[in-house]
Amino acid sequence: MSGEQQSEPLDRVTVIKPADAKQGADHDDEANHNIESEAPVAAADSAAVMVRATPYSHMNVPLGVLAIIAFVAALYLARAFFVPLLIGILASYTLNPVVGWLKACYVPRPVGAALVLAALVGSLSWIAFSLSDDAAAIIKKQGSF
Repeated sequence: MSGEQQSEPLDRVTVIKPADAKQGADHDDEANHNIESEAPVAAADSAAVMVRATPYSHMNVPLGVLAIIAFVAALYLARAFFVPLLIGILASYTLNPVVGWLKACYVPRPVGAALVLAALVGSLSWIAFSLSDDAAAIIKKQGSF
């Protein structure tokens, strides 16, 4: 290559490679690049090496707003499913220490969970039955006003 002259002019082109998965897992693709090297490259090759950010970057905000609206609408329409599901998840987290204590007392986990649920349902039923007479009296008294 010492006797040959290059016919194409040389440009300085930045070669970009994606960041590690550990570094850029929470970031957008546009901000997720590390500069690997800067080397002189022929101008004809520079078009193949350059990386364009995103062709639709001006549409990201409206699409994000529409996605949030669609997500909230889907949650609203599916509230009959999600409300009991979330109550069950919260009850699971709340009752987990009691089941863990029963497991430490050598009660198998499924049996401990059944005992805790039976105690919870039984106590709520007893409270509702105990308050039913008072609730009926309050309703009767409200009707007399």
